[in-house]
Amino acid sequence: MLLGISREEMEKIILNLQLNNIIQKFSSGQVLVFTSEAIKNYIYTSIENKKELHLGIAKKLTAKLPSVNKLEEARHYELAGEFEKCFNISMEEIKKAEKHSAFAYIQRILSHLLQLPLEKKLMYAAKIKLSEVYFKLGDVQSSLKTINELKNTLPSNKIDKNLFIIEGSALIASGEYESGKEIIKELLNKIDDEEEKNRLKVELAYADFELKMYDEAREQCDVILKSKNLSSELIGRCYNLKGMIDIYQNNNLNSALGNFQDAKSKFSDAGQPARVAGAEVNIGNIYSILKDYQKAEKHWKSASEINQQIGNLEQEGSLLQSIGTFYFYRANYKSSLQFYLRAQSIFISLGNGIGQGQILTNLGEVYLSLCEYQASFNSLIKSRNLFEQMHNYAELSDVLFILGKLYFKIGYYKKLEETFLIFNSYYSKLN
Repeated sequence: MLLGISREEMEKIILNLQLNNIIQKFSSGQVLVFTSEAIKNYIYTSIENKKELHLGIAKKLTAKLPSVNKLEEARHYELAGEFEKCFNISMEEIKKAEKHSAFAYIQRILSHLLQLPLEKKLMYAAKIKLSEVYFKLGDVQSSLKTINELKNTLPSNKIDKNLFIIEGSALIASGEYESGKEIIKELLNKIDDEEEKNRLKVELAYADFELKMYDEAREQCDVILKSKNLSSELIGRCYNLKGMIDIYQNNNLNSALGNFQDAKSKFSDAGQPARVAGAEVNIGNIYSILKDYQKAEKHWKSASEINQQIGNLEQEGSLLQSIGTFYFYRANYKSSLQFYLRAQSIFISLGNGIGQGQILTNLGEVYLSLCEYQASFNSLIKSRNLFEQMHNYAELSDVLFILGKLYFKIGYYKKLEETFLIFNSYYSKLN
């Protein structure tokens, strides 16, 4: 079809190439494979105008094979030096991938585009999209780093408002709640679109939750849920937050379970598999607390399958950590260690310092239960150093509590007393 010759002529050419040992034995439906990489390279280098060749292939793919792999089509435009065309086709592929929440796949496409000599406006567009994808993958540090690079490059009057939306959300997700809230509040005064306004209000509600302002966060959710034409995604996020408030404020597990189930249903309606997986994790956690372990494992397994399909590493790491904790409290220390170590690998690859520190604390607790005191001490000291650098006193208090248990168990009472005093000083900073 692409060469404009008959099937019979094509078969003759293929047979001749086989007889001359240029390509491997070929059957209909297979891909033509050269017998040697050297032969392939020699033939390619002998082509005088490679850009013209690739442009011709690209145009034929566009005109005659609209269902062809878009990245293959984009690759030929790239090799032809038509970088804007390559960018536009790649962005079409990204839009399709977003419907399936294939964010790891999208990240790879964008990272490749940023290596090309694109015009500045296209480079900026790719970086803005990449910052959003990092955020959706849960890699908030990479998201914020990309945003800062853009802000240092662009004049303030040229910065897209979407970049500020992503920045505000990412700051909240990274624990910089007040800074994130400030950015989002400023944006609320500049935006007319009701859906976008409601989206920002949901972010503010989540920030209030993180600041332990539970009544305010619940009230905001209730107000947002009364809004007309609210999207399924935002309804789901409100129910999810209400479920979290049920746990942290009142430990009302039955109400939380209902809210998480409603959230899962709405996320499913919205075609948001990453959020469906998050709801599945929350539902599994509730069943675990209620000691219905079979249902807990069922929902966690479902979440893990979704995470692996869409490449949501951050959430998969958190899930593996939850399962590790599940096995720890059931005294299955071997399985607990396996899941914690898998989670640790993910958090290290993402550069998630808080996740790494938490896993080190978890490992210290498991090793303590196994009477592997040196391994427990090593993990807890590493965790303590990480959280001291972050000034994260809540996590530090947990580390010191377990470290105190270790000193008590091995009879090192002087260190136990010192640790107790430090624990009290950190704990007082939380209140």
